[in-house]
Amino acid sequence: ATCEGKAEAWDERSKTRASELTALTEARRLLKSGGENYGANEKLVGLQMGSAPSFLQTRGSHRIKQLVAFLAHRAHALRSTKLAKLVARLNGRGDHFAKVRDIIKDLIARLEDDASAEADQKSLCDEEMAKAVEKRDEKSAEIEETSADIDKTKANILNLQSKIEELAKEIAELHKALNEMNGMR
Repeated sequence: ATCEGKAEAWDERSKTRASELTALTEARRLLKSGGENYGANEKLVGLQMGSAPSFLQTRGSHRIKQLVAFLAHRAHALRSTKLAKLVARLNGRGDHFAKVRDIIKDLIARLEDDASAEADQKSLCDEEMAKAVEKRDEKSAEIEETSADIDKTKANILNLQSKIEELAKEIAELHKALNEMNGMR
């Protein structure tokens, strides 16, 4: 029963994890959309530290806000604590694409590691369940075989009891005949 519960929980976590990965992939796509503006923004962030934001940086900041809003919505819809933590980390830091990419890559790696660990646990559980089912089947076959032997032995006992009764009747008849013969002498 615990393995079945674990299997159901694993299936649910796998679905959630797949949804989280989809959301993160969509977030990465949102980050990369815009082509050359994305690369230009990355260069400008490195060059203009401390100066007024350029048009591209402002636009990048808007894209980050969109990304954070998208991830917050997906975290709420999926009830994912990991995505919620990511949103919190993104809101607490500056609007730098490099940090966002690193955070998303770290989260994806962590989710993939979790999925791998859960797959290993599920395969172990499946193996144990298969062994238990095989052992149960073997024991059931032994029980059936033993029950058949018991039934056969009971039938033999009944057969022997009826033979004993017949032989007892024959012995009684022989004693009666012997007594009659002794009486005739």
